Amino acid sequence: MPSAYIIADVTVTNPAQYEDYKKWSSAAMQAHGAEVCVRGGQVEVIEGDWSPTRLVLLKFASVEAAKAFNAS
Repeated sequence: MPSAYIIADVTVTNPAQYEDYKKWSSAAMQAHGAEVCVRGGQVEVIEGDWSPTRLVLLKFASVEAAKAFNAS
């Protein structure tokens, strides 16, 4: 079965609220078997004009698992 990925470009507008979000989202990632491939860090865009703020890339065992995480 092929893996599935979720890519998120996160903009933090409320740092205090984001601390709570990190706790809840980490629990949801663990519950759905997400593997964190990328979380934050410096981004260098090689081509195009996309400029992500905070990039997150999650890997799941299946499309179904990714969709279940997304719906949670």
